[in-house]
Amino acid sequence: MLPAFGVACLLSIGIQSCSFIRGFKALTAGEARVVLAPDTIPFAYHHNKIIVQGQVNGKTYDFVLDTGAPTVIWEEVAQDLKLAKARAAVSSTDANGTRQQLNFYAAESLKLGNLEVEGINLSSVSTLADEIKCYANGGIIGGNFMRHYHWQIDYENQRLIVSSDFSRLSVPKNATRVNATVTLPQGLVVIDGIRVLGKEEEFTLDTGNGGSLNLGMQNWDAAKASEMGSYAEANGYSNLSTGGRKTITTNTIKTDFTSPMDTIPNAIIQVDTKNSLLGNHYLAQFGTITIDYSIGKGAVYFNPKKETAPDAMSYGFLPVFKKESNAFVVGKIYKGSEAEKAGLQLDDRILSINGKALSEIDYATYCDNISSGKASYVLEGDTVSLIVQRNGQQLDFRISKYSLFN
Repeated sequence: MLPAFGVACLLSIGIQSCSFIRGFKALTAGEARVVLAPDTIPFAYHHNKIIVQGQVNGKTYDFVLDTGAPTVIWEEVAQDLKLAKARAAVSSTDANGTRQQLNFYAAESLKLGNLEVEGINLSSVSTLADEIKCYANGGIIGGNFMRHYHWQIDYENQRLIVSSDFSRLSVPKNATRVNATVTLPQGLVVIDGIRVLGKEEEFTLDTGNGGSLNLGMQNWDAAKASEMGSYAEANGYSNLSTGGRKTITTNTIKTDFTSPMDTIPNAIIQVDTKNSLLGNHYLAQFGTITIDYSIGKGAVYFNPKKETAPDAMSYGFLPVFKKESNAFVVGKIYKGSEAEKAGLQLDDRILSINGKALSEIDYATYCDNISSGKASYVLEGDTVSLIVQRNGQQLDFRISKYSLFN
């Protein structure tokens, strides 16, 4: 189980530092507009991220809706709106350990549909991860805004249904109610009683995380993973955060996942984030989830789940777009995989996959693909053909699909 301050220091794609809490008092300012009749807000769903249009001081921007984070705007937005600083800056650390400076600005209002918080103070960060801006040029709408309301996230119809009065939301009778802790002032939603590797863990509901199930690195136990399942280790780039990516060692586990809302034998669980998270890829399998943000008695209602078979097949590598190189590179390689045996190396520049040229995809094109929901490449088939460039030399690979846990 995480210590109390462990969850409080989490921001899934952005900031992760206890020093950030020093500035959180500035974020509690503001008065929420009461919205009783449920407000329906459409969203776009790109790369397993919920993208909404919101307004800061009346100007429209795209935001990631992130239950696992506080509300953040990019520094460029603060400068664009000429916002006044609300307090002194603090130093913080992002989710990958990169030190950053956080500024705090006073805004007249932050609005999403008919939802509005007036006189709100917003944190701001100069993100190094320009990829985030491909789908969110405004920033992140997070828990300290969301906790003023109650939310139904309808993944199937790509809409949010929101009200100040939880009883106004229509929750199916066959939905499973799971108690949750709503942290203050951040508004994170934490579910306890989830068992992985023989221990109960706290998992944060994290719609800013496009992944599925993530066991926190601080809870990783290789011996238990071998005893209660199996795991595959990889070297590569970390998940995207506001400070960019860095090279880390991660693990993928196949083990039982037992929670109040479902039980998954031989679940595929990633170990690549500091804390344990329930991401969008997992949450979307329920079709709709409903969040009761009542302080002290919060809950999450899960609609009946659509079962999906865990996919343990892999080519042993993962492409990543690296802005510094303005190109796709090999961003992760599993140890002992077909890719490693074939001689593929981290940071090899990918020229083509299965005959589809990637060498001409620059950052602007990559961003356009993300914002439109278009895939830049597809990994499919029993064998994938790959052409890479390394030290000026062009290399050809044919890599077969294999099971991570053979």
